[in-house]
Amino acid sequence: MRAIKAQRLRATRDNRNQWRINPQDLEVWRSAHPAHSALTVQKDEIAHSAHEAAHVDEALRAEVETLRREVERLERDLVAEKVRNEGLAGEIAAERARADAEAKHAEREGAASDDLRARLTRAEDERRAVVDQITTMVAKITEPEPAPTPRRGLLARLLGT
Repeated sequence: MRAIKAQRLRATRDNRNQWRINPQDLEVWRSAHPAHSALTVQKDEIAHSAHEAAHVDEALRAEVETLRREVERLERDLVAEKVRNEGLAGEIAAERARADAEAKHAEREGAASDDLRARLTRAEDERRAVVDQITTMVAKITEPEPAPTPRRGLLARLLGT
C-alpha cells in the first residue's frame, strides 16, 4: 500500500473498491523490492521447494482472478447486450404495428376511394339519363297553336263595331 500511495507501483481501484495491479508491474516492483514482498521467491540454485509452491500458487491465484474479472466483464456485456436486444425487439414490434396500421389505413382509403369513384360514375350516368329524358320530352313538346280568334257576332258585324 505504501508503494501504491507513493506511486511507485501502479494500481487502480475497481467498482468493488478493490485494488487492481497489472501482474507485469507487480513482478517488476517485486524484483526491485525483494524485502518488501511477503511472497518473494528466490530464484537461485538452492531455492526451497516451499517457496516454489508459494510462487506457483500465487501465479494460479492471479490467473484465476484475471479470468474471474474477465468472466464478470463478459457477463456484464451479455446483460447489456440482452437489454439492448430487448429494446431493439420492442422497437421492431412497434414499427411492425405502425406499418400494419398504415397498411390497413391505406387499404381502407383505397376501398373508400374505389367506392367514391363508383358512386360518382353512377351519379354521372343518372345525370346523363335525366338529360336524355329532358331532351326527349322537349323534342316532343311543340309550340302551341295560336288560339282561334273568336268570331264577331252578327250584330257587331252589322253595326261595324
